[in-house]
Amino acid sequence: MAKSILWFAAGLFVAIGVLGSAWAATSGDAEVRINARRRSLVRATPASSAIPPHRRRVRPLA
Repeated sequence: MAKSILWFAAGLFVAIGVLGSAWAATSGDAEVRINARRRSLVRATPASSAIPPHRRRVRPLA
């Protein structure tokens, strides 16, 4: 039972990613397309690396 719930959740994530990338491709906005791809990559990686690289950098105290 738990395994089927996990498979359903995984399928749902994949479906959302596919629909999101398809919508981004039809909208023709390159930035949206890149963001959709980054979002799907973040979802596929473990939680520790889920922070995008530009946010992961520590800003020096000015």
